[in-house]
Amino acid sequence: MSTSEPAEADPPPRGRRAPVRSLLLIALALVAALVLHAVLVRVLFLPDRLALEIEIETREHGLLRATPHIGRGYFPGDARDQPLRPGRRVYRAELPFDARAVKIQLLVAPAAIQEIGRASVAGRVFERGSRTRKDESRSVVVLDKLPALMAVPAWGHALCLLLAGAAVLGLARVRATAAIARATRPAELLSVRGALAAVALVAVVVVALATCADVYGILVRGIDNPPFWPVSIFDPVVPGGEALLGAGLLFVGFALAARHILRGGRSALPVLLAVAAASALASNALGGVERGLAVPLSEPSSYLRDAIEVRDPASFLASYTDHQLQLRTHSRTHPPGAVLVHHALHRMLGDPIWIAAVLGVAVAIALAWLVYGLARRFLERQQALFAALLAASLPAVQIYAVSSLDALVCVLFTAVIYCALHPDPRIRYGGGVLSLSAALFLSFGALFLVPVLVGYELLARRSLRTAAIVVAGTAAVLALLYLASGFDWVESFRIASRRENPAGFRLLVNPGDYLFTRLECAVEILLFAGPFVVALWLRGLGVAREAARPLWLLAVVASLTLLAMFLTGSFKTGETARACLFICPYLVLPVAALAGDEGALDRDRQLDVVCLVMAQTLVMQVAGDYFW
Repeated sequence: MSTSEPAEADPPPRGRRAPVRSLLLIALALVAALVLHAVLVRVLFLPDRLALEIEIETREHGLLRATPHIGRGYFPGDARDQPLRPGRRVYRAELPFDARAVKIQLLVAPAAIQEIGRASVAGRVFERGSRTRKDESRSVVVLDKLPALMAVPAWGHALCLLLAGAAVLGLARVRATAAIARATRPAELLSVRGALAAVALVAVVVVALATCADVYGILVRGIDNPPFWPVSIFDPVVPGGEALLGAGLLFVGFALAARHILRGGRSALPVLLAVAAASALASNALGGVERGLAVPLSEPSSYLRDAIEVRDPASFLASYTDHQLQLRTHSRTHPPGAVLVHHALHRMLGDPIWIAAVLGVAVAIALAWLVYGLARRFLERQQALFAALLAASLPAVQIYAVSSLDALVCVLFTAVIYCALHPDPRIRYGGGVLSLSAALFLSFGALFLVPVLVGYELLARRSLRTAAIVVAGTAAVLALLYLASGFDWVESFRIASRRENPAGFRLLVNPGDYLFTRLECAVEILLFAGPFVVALWLRGLGVAREAARPLWLLAVVASLTLLAMFLTGSFKTGETARACLFICPYLVLPVAALAGDEGALDRDRQLDVVCLVMAQTLVMQVAGDYFW
């Protein structure tokens, strides 16, 4: 890696602390605040034991046995037995605080049970529809999801966070801005010592935050806490020799091609598009073609499973809102385009391997070309090549470009912004309307684009003409679709929203889960971007603000829009590295602003960056699977 000095000279931060030490201290302060917050919530708001009450009417004597099930594995705990007496009575028992469910067995002749009435845990009543019965011959009642009953009010979490923040304020007595500025200097970041320090720092922070989630789950409970936080879906594997050899050969080939691309010759763009497609297919096939391409498309909750069952696309579209909730997990929270695209691919190609291969090649090429074209609106050609190559090598893009609908969604989202910034009015308006309509037909997340378009137009051009025409044109297309087919996009969106948040705004329903899933959403995106891209993105924003202000505005508006989506409770179970793949172009554009012969990233350092990012991608690819 390059060790040459940067073109610009940064003043050293005040104080004697090294930047990595300072950043680590800031991270530890955040961790301490989160742990102390969990302790305060547990002590101030939650009981030591859960009170169970259930109303039962029987004709004979018998025995009531309440068995709590504890921990993530629902392991049975010590049973609580008490006699059943004839008549209608309320029976009470105490459950341990960490019980996730309770199984109530009525050990009496079934004919003697006249009614099982009101049941409550910790004062919260279980409705009849929310409790399950199994094995009627033994009269078993199961009360599940007890952690959801322990939601602490939002004001309680806010109070505890304020107290925790005040208590650990002294730990963060460092100049954070100066520490970040020095730690993100390319000369320091891309040295061997700096690269190792960046990886170690990220590992420490991620492990610390994951520990915070575990501590909260133990002390307070009731949060979505995946085993490999913040990665929502991950199945670790031990790579074989063939996978490791393939990864090494792929890295060497990518590095050689990247060197050629960054020289900026006439063949640079065609080579870039070929490398984007080939590397995406090859990296996903490292563990086997079947596992990398076919299995993600064929898993039980996939769009393809629903697509295979579609007999008449027209009637499926017309009656979509009637059977939307009967579809599988992913399909029911998307517009019908998600299923219909897979239906068309299945009709044309049949084999899931061919579907994945064709989809992966098309998506990789289109995304690289669109990022290049978008970057050219703000930057020089060589910088645009670097941006597109960096986007193609990101772990999130490489992992999900093949066999994931979200990669196609990312292409359409990027196409909307590309068209909206195009100088040709036919592409700007016509292409913008078509691409936004297609994006909304595939994903409700395309609403992300409306504030991005409006915010950028308003701040950068002091006009809303393009945004108004594109949004109005798209609304007209959806209205025509309704008249022609009967599909109601708005009603479908309402159904999906109610399905995602049936109890309402999650900050008020379960503030603890809201807090940690919001952290999970942000950290997963940053983890799949990698420490080098995140560090250079922070630095690039500062450079772009002065040298390429429109680019800076676009990146900031997109980032703030995504943050606002997180705050509304979107992506409630994480998986944002996949579901928010559309944010990747806005991560690489500010990095590209650093590139150029006179910039902070010369061509050697650009090569260092893309090789480091590809190395992270290959490590993640051989380390496990990231699909359901």
